[in-house]
Amino acid sequence: MAQRKRVAPPRYDEAFRAGAVRLAVEQGRVRKEVARELGICDDTLKNWLKAAGIQPAVAEANNHDARRIKELEAQLRDARKQITEKDVSKSGYYDFIKRIDKPDRDAALATEIAECQAGCRKTYGYRRVHIWLETKKNWKCDPKTVLRVMNKFNMLSEIRRRRKYNNFGQHLHKYANHLNRDFCAERPNQKWVTDISYIHTGQGVLYLSMIRDLYDNSIVAHRTGTEQSVNLVLNTIRDAKKEAAAAEVQLHSDQGFQYTSHGYFNLTKEYGITPSMSRRGNCLDNAMAENFFSILKTECINRQKIHSFEEAKMLIDDYIWFYNHERVQLKTKLTPLDIRRQFA
Repeated sequence: MAQRKRVAPPRYDEAFRAGAVRLAVEQGRVRKEVARELGICDDTLKNWLKAAGIQPAVAEANNHDARRIKELEAQLRDARKQITEKDVSKSGYYDFIKRIDKPDRDAALATEIAECQAGCRKTYGYRRVHIWLETKKNWKCDPKTVLRVMNKFNMLSEIRRRRKYNNFGQHLHKYANHLNRDFCAERPNQKWVTDISYIHTGQGVLYLSMIRDLYDNSIVAHRTGTEQSVNLVLNTIRDAKKEAAAAEVQLHSDQGFQYTSHGYFNLTKEYGITPSMSRRGNCLDNAMAENFFSILKTECINRQKIHSFEEAKMLIDDYIWFYNHERVQLKTKLTPLDIRRQFA
């Protein structure tokens, strides 16, 4: 069997070796890229560097620094170009450059706030953080400074955040607060309150719209739906008016978009209902509606895990029947419909 001839490695002259070393050291190139470009083995270039008295690790570090310098120079050129395009003054630009390497003046305060938030599990708002800084660290500063630094470093409390007010377009119709927290009524179907609540199920959110009579606290009508729509509210009103066709009634609501819509305006006008509306962001104006939802969820919804919309509807229908016909009120010792029958 014929033996294969061993191929001798290619020989490179001194000029080629010196040029390869210069590329690997002076131009900030990665050694492997230089070796691949020249068609030589990476180990070969590594040995040439050693022969030239240059440690490959040092050369690699120098190359990294050189590449970083080039990147920073490119960023600086881009920044100058953007500054020119945005018409920033030279004095403003150089003032910014001077501030780059200066330590952040808020860093020390941010460190103390981070310690406070770690200890309180991020439950403190800026007022409590300010008290903690004064009492525990003897740090004197303005509470608004604490708020600014907490905003800057993303250290705000993770609980009890102020809800953002959602404005669903322009309010078409707004009404005066005729109810004005006077939750007493002299006869049935004199004062109604209405609202929408959310019922969470395994299939998603089910919306419950209801109307409550303030005379006996009974639920006059209720509707459920998978969409928080104007029609959900309008159908609830239609069901309620079947029970009180000839009554002149005042209907109080919050400022939800359903209650400011054209459809709500037209239907209440058609039925002779006097709309009343809570002040913006003031849930106490509609406390009696919120009160029923609290009772419903405490005594029924939150006591079990609801898997479907149908299950939620059955639970709501069953509980409202129980609430109207069997649940005794503490003040009167009667059920809502017992009170209503006594008036008749």
